[in-house]
Formats: sequence, structure tokens, C-alpha cells
Amino acid sequence: MDDTATYMDYSPEFETDDSSQNSEKDYEGDDKKLRRREKNRIAAQKSRQKQTQRADSLHQEYELLERENASLKKEVQSLRDQLKQWNQVVQQHEPQCSMLRTTGAPLIGKQQIEMADYLSEDWREAELLTY
Repeated sequence: MDDTATYMDYSPEFETDDSSQNSEKDYEGDDKKLRRREKNRIAAQKSRQKQTQRADSLHQEYELLERENASLKKEVQSLRDQLKQWNQVVQQHEPQCSMLRTTGAPLIGKQQIEMADYLSEDWREAELLTY
């Protein structure tokens, strides 16, 4: 084997062509990696932003539903109070009712419920007229 030929094969002169091609490939590879990382960073940022917006939206919806629930609870309590008042009105009216004197039967069971329904319907109509 010739030592000079072996030396020339590995000399910098012969490697410049290969190394310049390798450095271009490395540069292209690095460039692709950087572009891919940048795209991934942007995609992750968008994903986090979307997740934050979704969480904000859910929180707003939760607060709205909490307010609605509180309002409905107040309405239920108000309706229960009205029902108590109407039951008292019916009980106070029973002894003086001319319809009951003719039949002699007190308002009980289904009749009492029907009377309460009738009175509550009148109450709703009167309430609507005041608004």
C-alpha cells in the first residue's frame, strides 16, 4: 500500500467537497428542525390559548347558571309563600262561603286544591295586569 495515496485520500483537500456537502445538509437539516420547532411552538401556543378561552367560557357559563339557579330558588320560595297565603285565604273564607252553606260540605281534598288553583289563576291574571 502506498502511504501517500492513503494520506491524500484523507487530506483536507479531498474532504472539502464532502464536508461542504455535509455542512449544507446539516444546515438544511438544522433549518428544517428550527422551522418544525417554530411551527410546534406556535401550535402549542394556539392550543393553550384555545384551552384558556374554553375554560373562561365554561366559567362564565357556570356563573350564569349559578345566577339563574339563585333566581329560580327565590321564585320557588316566593311561590311557596303565595301558596301559604292563598291557603290561609281559603281557610278564612270557608266559614263564610255561601256555596259551602248550601252543600254543607267543607272544602277538602281535591275541592280545596281546585279552589286553590282557581284562586292562583285569578292571582296570576291580576298580577299580569299590574305589570
